[in-house]
Amino acid sequence: MNRREFLTGTALLAAVDARNPALLTSTLEASIESHLIGFACEESRLTGRKVEVRI
Repeated sequence: MNRREFLTGTALLAAVDARNPALLTSTLEASIESHLIGFACEESRLTGRKVEVRI
């Protein structure tokens, strides 16, 4: 886990604990988008092919 992942996880826990979404460091949409890109990158790495990301 890198520093950014740690801080993002900490922000999520703090927001949930405080029931305050203003404490989140990114939107749900941005988080989903980055996960979709990450999944496509992993698929590309495993298959050796380009993978189209549709967002």
